[in-house]
Amino acid sequence: MGDVAASLTPDVRRDKLLPLVEAFTSDVSRWVRNAAFQHLGPLIATLSADEVTPQILQLFSSMATGKCNGGAGDSEMPNHCAYNFPAVVLTVGREGWPLLRDAYAELVKDIQWKVRRTLAFSLHELSLILGPELTAGSLLDAMDAFLSDLDEVK
Repeated sequence: MGDVAASLTPDVRRDKLLPLVEAFTSDVSRWVRNAAFQHLGPLIATLSADEVTPQILQLFSSMATGKCNGGAGDSEMPNHCAYNFPAVVLTVGREGWPLLRDAYAELVKDIQWKVRRTLAFSLHELSLILGPELTAGSLLDAMDAFLSDLDEVK
C-alpha cells in the first residue's frame, strides 16, 4: 500500500485513500482489518506531517498492544508497529511524539523479544529524529531496559 500511496497525489491520498484505510481497519472481515493495520505504517510514511491526522496516529498506536483488531488480539501487530515506528516518527517529527510516546512505552515492555529487538535496533534513529531533550526524557529508560534484556535484544 505504501507504493500505491507514494504514486498518488497528496489530495487523493488525503481525500480518498486515508478514509478508505480507516474504513478497512473496522471492516467486518478480520483478514481485511489485519491487512489494513499491517500496511498502516508504510502508508503513514508516504504522507506529509500535515496529512497525518490524530485519528490515523491513534490507529497506528493501537497496534502496540495487539488489540487494534476490534479487540481480537493479533500477536504480530506489535511487531508491525515496532518495525514501522521510526518511519512514522520521521513523518510526524518531534511535534507528533506526544501522540506516539505511550505506544512506544507499550512496545518496550512487549512480551515478544523480537518486538523489543526491533525497537532496540532502531533506537539510534529515533534519537536522531527526536533530538537530545526528547531522547533524554523518553528513550534513555528504553535503552536501559534493552541493555539488560535478552542477548537477542541487546
